[in-house]
Amino acid sequence: MSERTEESLKARVRETPLIERLNESRKRIAAMCSERRGPKMTIPVEYYDDDFFICATLEDARDEVARLTKSLAWALKHVPKGGTGTYACSLAFAENALAAALTPQGGKGGGGE
Repeated sequence: MSERTEESLKARVRETPLIERLNESRKRIAAMCSERRGPKMTIPVEYYDDDFFICATLEDARDEVARLTKSLAWALKHVPKGGTGTYACSLAFAENALAAALTPQGGKGGGGE
């Protein structure tokens, strides 16, 4: 039997796209709550264990949000200011979209939509 490392198990979890894993994590948490149980776990740990799957997914989501936030901040800083016409309107729209994306909840519910 091959040695199972945390990274090899995470790689297995990551075979599923992040958005699908977030949806699956929500379903798993809902199931635990509705069934009034803790996470399903095995010894030794497996990639499909509730706790491992959910934690790996949340770590990846956190890292992706941080990466996107950094990219959006850079783009916002480098969007040219001023000008007129369609190009300027497109840039203004992009700047507003980037600013909204950098606010908590991605610009949702803050009155700035």
